[in-house]
Amino acid sequence: MSQEFRALFPKLLTGIFNFELPAPAGLERNNTAKSFACVASEPAGAIDLNVVKSLPSSWRNSNPWQERLLNGLCSFQVTVPDEAANHSDWNRMSAGYEPLALPSPFPPDVVWIGERYAPVLPAHQREREQERANRLIALALETLGVRSAGPLPHAESGARSWPEGVVGSVSHTHTAVVVAAGPSAHYRTIGIDIERVDRELHPRIEERICRPEERQALTVLSHPEERRLRLLLTFCCKETLFKALSPLVRRYFGYQDARLEFEDDGKVRAGLVTDTLAPFKAGSTFPISTHIHGEYIYSGLALPALQ
Repeated sequence: MSQEFRALFPKLLTGIFNFELPAPAGLERNNTAKSFACVASEPAGAIDLNVVKSLPSSWRNSNPWQERLLNGLCSFQVTVPDEAANHSDWNRMSAGYEPLALPSPFPPDVVWIGERYAPVLPAHQREREQERANRLIALALETLGVRSAGPLPHAESGARSWPEGVVGSVSHTHTAVVVAAGPSAHYRTIGIDIERVDRELHPRIEERICRPEERQALTVLSHPEERRLRLLLTFCCKETLFKALSPLVRRYFGYQDARLEFEDDGKVRAGLVTDTLAPFKAGSTFPISTHIHGEYIYSGLALPALQ
């Protein structure tokens, strides 16, 4: 199945059920559940051909997705029995979100929470991101023993202003959001970034985010996929560094102000190359934890508090 279809199928499925997209011509809405169900069978995720064949012949014969439906495997597994409304998996998907269990890039005393939510129309994407982020922030604060009085206010820089005694960070990608928060008695700042592992960055972005020596290191990588992942990881780590240091330096700094070193053990070390980011000086280094897990690539930085 093509990446395009793998990404679009759950959006189409969810959109139809949420009445955010029109049903295909010839389909009644009350039949849409069975018509577009990806039945959890053996092999897992295989499309039930009987369900697909139940689509109106006029739609099947004229729609270019027919071949993809018949030959592909669906990565978004939903079981829709006759009484769909009574099925727990269906109810969870209808609710629009589910927990996102990713290994934490932080020490145990940093709260790490993730969630995946159902796709929505682009016009509603920002609203959904904020809604889910606010929910996870409230859960993280509750875990730390801090009562939330509502959505966190935003500073002039656009970053959230965390309650006294807490530092944290939030990141979104497509249909996922992650939140990290920890006690300021232990951490000076926290930064995170998450991206879909299949994200393709535009070639011109390489010049923007990579310093000359980093671009040179990319040319050494012979396999295109390895090069793509290294570029995506570079972007992810520099975003993490920016989110972590921005509340402390309180001024804009760009991708070129830091250089990344990828160590043999898989760790990444970010070093500043400018003296304009007080209180940090050129040569200051920051260890960034990186992970590739399932469909996501993400990184985190928790800077210990000053002693």
